[in-house]
Amino acid sequence: IRYEQDQETERVNERFNEELEAQIEGKLPASHIYSMGKPGEILLSTGVPDLPIQLSASRLNFKATSARHDFDLSELKDMVKGLHRPIAVFSYGDKTKAQNIIMEISHEGKNFVAGLSLRPTVKGKVLEINSVRTVYPKDNHEWIKWITDGKLLYVDKEKIQPILTQQRMTLADVEKIGLDLGSAVKVVKNFENPQLPEEKLLFRDGDFTPRDRKMVAHIYEGMLKTGSYQFTEAMQDSMLGLKRLYQAILGKNTRMEDIAGYENAYLYENRMSSANNGEQQQYFTAYMKPLLKSVHDLCGSDETERRILTDYMMAKHGLERNEYMRNEAAAAGEETDRDFAGLCGLTGEADWSAAEAEAQKMVDDYENDHDTTEL
Repeated sequence: IRYEQDQETERVNERFNEELEAQIEGKLPASHIYSMGKPGEILLSTGVPDLPIQLSASRLNFKATSARHDFDLSELKDMVKGLHRPIAVFSYGDKTKAQNIIMEISHEGKNFVAGLSLRPTVKGKVLEINSVRTVYPKDNHEWIKWITDGKLLYVDKEKIQPILTQQRMTLADVEKIGLDLGSAVKVVKNFENPQLPEEKLLFRDGDFTPRDRKMVAHIYEGMLKTGSYQFTEAMQDSMLGLKRLYQAILGKNTRMEDIAGYENAYLYENRMSSANNGEQQQYFTAYMKPLLKSVHDLCGSDETERRILTDYMMAKHGLERNEYMRNEAAAAGEETDRDFAGLCGLTGEADWSAAEAEAQKMVDDYENDHDTTEL
C-alpha cells in the first residue's frame, strides 16, 4: 500500500511541476486548479478527509507576489511531495476544519507552510475537497512555537532535528516570541505520531476479526508473489486475483461455481467481459478514435496542453449537462439551483452560478485560442 501511495505521489508531483512551469511561463490559464492528489497515510492519520487536495493557480500567484510574502513560484517545485511527506502537521483552530502543513521546501531558510482547509464551507455550501487556502514561507521559530502551544498533530523527528538545532543559533528570534526551545525539543522527543489502522487502508467494513484480516492478507499477498500466479493472470485469467481472494477467505478448495450468484463477483465479471468488450470496441470506433485524433491534432504529445484541453472538455460538458439536468429537474418539480455536473469541484467555486460563470470563461478562453470544430 505504501509503495503504491509513493508511486502515486511521484506521478502527481511530476504533473504539478510541469503545470507550475507552465504558470511561470504564462502558459497556464488563470482559472487553473492544481490537483495535489488525495491524502496519504500521514494526512489521513491527522484527520484530513479522504478527499482530493486542490490549489487554485490564481491564489498561488497572489501569495507569491504579495508584499508580505514575496517568493518565486519556482521555489514551490516538488510541493506535492512536501504536502504528502511533511516535516510536521499542526492544528489550526479546530483540526477537523483546518490544518497547517510544514514542508521541506524553503525560501531563504524559512520552510513553506501550506494552510489546508478541510471540506470548506463557502456561502453555506460544503465543498467535497481539501483546499490549500494559503502557502508561504514562515519563520521557523514561529511555527516551532506551535509545538509548545499544543498544536502538534504529526512530526517527522528525523527531518525536524536539523531545524531545531539551527534555532539554537538564532536565540534572539527565539526569545523575541517567548519560545521555550528546550520544551519544544522535549515535546518532539516524546511525541507519538497517530497511527492509521491498517484495516482502514486494506479492508472494507465487515464481520472479520483483526486476526482474520491479517491471516487473509498474509495468504493473499503470498499467492500474488508467486511466479505461477503472475504468469497465469497475465496469460489465462485476468480475474485470478479476485478468485484467489475468495479462496483465501473461504478456503483454498472453494469452487467458484458453488458461491451464490449474488455474492459471486468473479463469475459475474467474467460473464460480462465478452459483452463489455463488444460494446467497448463499438464505442472506441465510433467515438473515442475520432476524439483521440482531434486531441492529438490540437495538443500533440504535450502533457500540459492535454491537461488544459481536458479541463476545457470537462467545463464544456459540465455546462451542457447542467443545462440538461436542470430542465429535467424542473420538469420533475425538483430543486434546480444546484450544480449537477461537478463544476464546483472543477473550478473551486462553492456557488453553482459562480462555478458556471468560471467554467464558461474557461470554455471561451480555450475556444478563442484553438479551433475546436472537430471536437
